[in-house]
Amino acid sequence: MTGLYNEAELRRACKVLFGNELDPPGEFFSYLQPEGVKAAFRRRARETHPDCCPAGHINQATPPEAFHRVTEAYNVLNSFVKQRIPVEPDPSRREQRPHRTSSAGNFYHHGPLPDRQLEIGRYLYYRGVVPYQSLIAALVWQRRQRPPLGRIARNWGMLTDDAVQAILCCKQHSGCFGEKAVRRGLLTRHQLSLLLTHQRSRQQKLGRYFIQSGYLSDAEMETLVMEMHKHNARIKGRHARHSG
Repeated sequence: MTGLYNEAELRRACKVLFGNELDPPGEFFSYLQPEGVKAAFRRRARETHPDCCPAGHINQATPPEAFHRVTEAYNVLNSFVKQRIPVEPDPSRREQRPHRTSSAGNFYHHGPLPDRQLEIGRYLYYRGVVPYQSLIAALVWQRRQRPPLGRIARNWGMLTDDAVQAILCCKQHSGCFGEKAVRRGLLTRHQLSLLLTHQRSRQQKLGRYFIQSGYLSDAEMETLVMEMHKHNARIKGRHARHSG
């Protein structure tokens, strides 16, 4: 749900603030948090502001243009995260781990867990275990583990080489490869669902990134996953009682 902005605008803004190497998957936008967007903006502003650029620094764009793009990207993402309905934090779950110091580009969350069910990446972030920038890096890393959707569709006989190339070159439709293929009538929704399920089954678990990066041991990750399941079960039970 992107509201006032289409997915292409959000993708461009993410690349400006978080790096050109970022190719955000659709679920990426639900991970965006105001403090993370602000931390990324501050880092990029220091890199591109004319008053902060070293003398003689050569960039692909002049410093004023680069800073203007960063500011525009921040405004887009900041408006996007603010338009979402805020979720009240759960006061019964306070931060149990020692506060970690936030630095440029590494914003640690300090505070309670949100009163909603969380996936492992968000849970680790809201527990203050991993910084926001590392959560973004983990999503990029996980995406790179996936085989390209076009390759799977070609191997399964759903698309020809020419069809894959046409989708990749398509400028008429915005969105990811799968959405473009459906809009062009080259894949059905059912076929896309099958392809996405297989693609996700081939990717590494997000928690593996944080273990490999030294944030957690295997045992610590296992404990946190169990705590996440307890948190989610409690939230689910509470909502069931309220709706019953």
